[in-house]
Amino acid sequence: NGNAYLYYNTLDEVNEALKYDRKYMGSRYVEIYFDSPRYSSLSNRRKKPDSISRRSSCSPP
Repeated sequence: NGNAYLYYNTLDEVNEALKYDRKYMGSRYVEIYFDSPRYSSLSNRRKKPDSISRRSSCSPP
């Protein structure tokens, strides 16, 4: 298990990603939550070192 922060450039990209909420991508179960930049930076300080933060401009597979 783990967390990933994805940043989308358009609302269309967000809506495409939401199609995968509570579904499986391969063997991984995916849940999508919204986060604001303010709270995201606070939660990043408390994260374990193995967590992932990345920017994505492409749609999920």
